[in-house]
Amino acid sequence: MNDIYDMIVIGGGPGGYTAALYAVRAGLETLVIEKLSAGGQMALTSQIDNYPGFEDGVDGFTLGEKMQASAEKFGEDTDSRSLFFRSQRRNQSSDNQRGNV
Repeated sequence: MNDIYDMIVIGGGPGGYTAALYAVRAGLETLVIEKLSAGGQMALTSQIDNYPGFEDGVDGFTLGEKMQASAEKFGEDTDSRSLFFRSQRRNQSSDNQRGNV
């Protein structure tokens, strides 16, 4: 991936796609990175009855796909992949010498 983005959103749940939608509407090149599928954890929910605009309820997968489609309509990119972050453990004895306990 050699693209340059103005904004990268980690997580394609409701908050992530809302942020992406506002970003692309503001003219920012935006990428959403999601590990599962559109909607994040919400996509695993079989029935959501308290979301505005769906008086008969909606399943989480469908709602997630609608959120993704709304953001993509304005030019957002989605990258679904498993992300692994590895942090390096700092040497505790050198932290103690510097007073960083």
